[in-house]
Amino acid sequence: MNRLGINHNEIPELCTLINNHRNIEIKSIFSHLVGSDNENLDYFTNNQISIFETAVNEIKDKTGLNPLKHILNSAGISRFTNYQYDMVRLGIGLYGLMP
Repeated sequence: MNRLGINHNEIPELCTLINNHRNIEIKSIFSHLVGSDNENLDYFTNNQISIFETAVNEIKDKTGLNPLKHILNSAGISRFTNYQYDMVRLGIGLYGLMP
């Protein structure tokens, strides 16, 4: 969710900021799967998850933090069950609709 956060290539700079501002508490790290409802985009979704995991591990290694992590939306909850991490985000599924 680069529009709300950071791109994975900005992780080193982010870690420096986190380490220099210990009064800021990081509660969670997340991303949003853009194509988890479309099996034709599974390659993209798996790549997105891989980049997310790499970024999370880099943040943990460089800062010593272990915040909650979450990436799955409604479609992802049922289609990518191996990546439920600490939380999931049930959006449209809350209304009984599954993409």
